[in-house]
Amino acid sequence: MNHLRSFFFVSIISLGMVAQSCQSKQEQLEKKIIKTILTEEKENTEIDSVKIVEIDSLTRYGYVKVILEQLEYMESDYESRLAYDDSLSETERSEIELMIEEIRTTTEHLRLKSEENTDNKAFFCYFVLTELWHAGESQQFYYIMSPDFDILDDPFSDNLID
Repeated sequence: MNHLRSFFFVSIISLGMVAQSCQSKQEQLEKKIIKTILTEEKENTEIDSVKIVEIDSLTRYGYVKVILEQLEYMESDYESRLAYDDSLSETERSEIELMIEEIRTTTEHLRLKSEENTDNKAFFCYFVLTELWHAGESQQFYYIMSPDFDILDDPFSDNLID
């Protein structure tokens, strides 16, 4: 009976150590992500704090899908500006039309990617949903980060997906 108690006690302690180790790794990951975001955003935005809402892991294929979504949103936004913003100059209209064409070209290229020809098993990057706080108000933003904690924010960069 003493052996059973000892085994039970050692098992409980071991489980506690594993849980603490996992929590510690999660905390370390979150600290690195927050540090990266604060460093990246300090030049552009005043941020009081960053709260990590969710961290997901993406494969290359998952990354392609997220970038496609981002490009579709960008295209819609630019098309709306062309259609409804009467204050645009001809130069601005031409620049927006060029941007829309670049978005469409990139989108076409990415749509050729599929689960069959793009890695959908191995970890590629983090998809991080955050709350950025400033002056008592928060806004949600997402970041895509490499395993080295570089922010991958250029949807036109095909060196990441080819």
